[in-house]
Amino acid sequence: LVGRRIALLGLAFKGNTDDVRESRAVPIARELIAKGAIVAGYDPAAMKGFSKLVPEVHLVNSVEEALKGADGCILQADWPAFSGLTAKDFRGLMANPVVVDGRRILDPKKMRDVRFHRIG
Repeated sequence: LVGRRIALLGLAFKGNTDDVRESRAVPIARELIAKGAIVAGYDPAAMKGFSKLVPEVHLVNSVEEALKGADGCILQADWPAFSGLTAKDFRGLMANPVVVDGRRILDPKKMRDVRFHRIG
């Protein structure tokens, strides 16, 4: 993972909140950084609190900015803004569209043209 850019979408413990307590994004980000990845994080509400816990994450202002040039993407919170993303969105912005949906919010039928994994 050294030098790879990873987009981390959803920094709160769930969508529609700014609460980062018990957020799975915290250990995920720390592990990625420990393995040498460059992590770009985005969340509609939780970035301020998240930056206090994992200041090494590069916080960005939009989904598009997080995905731009990324080698992989991890969706970790179930924000409605994330559920409409499709393979076209990922292919158009990412260098290497590998997508891990940790909340099972993406439609697998719309993800056929990228490496897509659903977990959780």
